[in-house]
Amino acid sequence: MSAALASLKNQYISMPDDAECDRMKQKFYAEFPGVIGCIECTHIKVACPRNVNNAAVYMNRKGYYSLNVQMVTDVDLKVQNVVT
Repeated sequence: MSAALASLKNQYISMPDDAECDRMKQKFYAEFPGVIGCIECTHIKVACPRNVNNAAVYMNRKGYYSLNVQMVTDVDLKVQNVVT
């Protein structure tokens, strides 16, 4: 699945140029002075990983298996960064 998603990156992922960054900063500043982006992290519940010797590393502090996902968005709620 990861390989399939990665193969589509050029169709869906682009980096903003300097003018777009300036526009995002100005728009954020109008709503939230001094802010140029928002970041949020959450745990996505997953089934216990099978055939993995270290399944315990997927156990979160609340006692269930999860992946921690971080996303950064711009003021228009467009995703700028994802870390899973």
